[in-house]
Amino acid sequence: MSDDTYIQIGKLGGPYGVHGFLRLQSYADPVEQVLTYTLYTQPSAGAFTPFLLADSTAFNNGKLIVKPAGVETPEAARLLTGTILYMPRDELPSLASDQFYWHDLIGLSVINQQGQSLGVVDSVFNAGASDVLVVKSDTVERLLPYVPHVVLRVDMAAKQISVEWEV
Repeated sequence: MSDDTYIQIGKLGGPYGVHGFLRLQSYADPVEQVLTYTLYTQPSAGAFTPFLLADSTAFNNGKLIVKPAGVETPEAARLLTGTILYMPRDELPSLASDQFYWHDLIGLSVINQQGQSLGVVDSVFNAGASDVLVVKSDTVERLLPYVPHVVLRVDMAAKQISVEWEV
């Protein structure tokens, strides 16, 4: 697989306990879904390398704790803190034509109804009530709620999002 066939699905946090476990920030919904995917890392921007888990625990509050294979101590776990986890894009379930994965929106240009560029989507996060697009230009960062009266159209072919938003 080429680099563009992998997507970020999580990030390892700090050590948890004394047996080599780490916290895992999952980008999946529900968060436990990350544990069902084939995971990879990309050390030093090199080739993608399989990342095997020896154990995992999901808590009721949506927190995940994982134990990478071969990691037995908090010192060894600490060396993995901040590691980005990837998965093959083709393992994602198919979506309806009007639905998008967050990573599909990153990099799209954002244009308002007056034809003004607001910048490009830098990231997406969930704020509880709705998802939020982080749109950055050279001078401004805007947070746009991903709701029908703001996000009017997503055109993947044109790599553009049309919004109702004043500059």
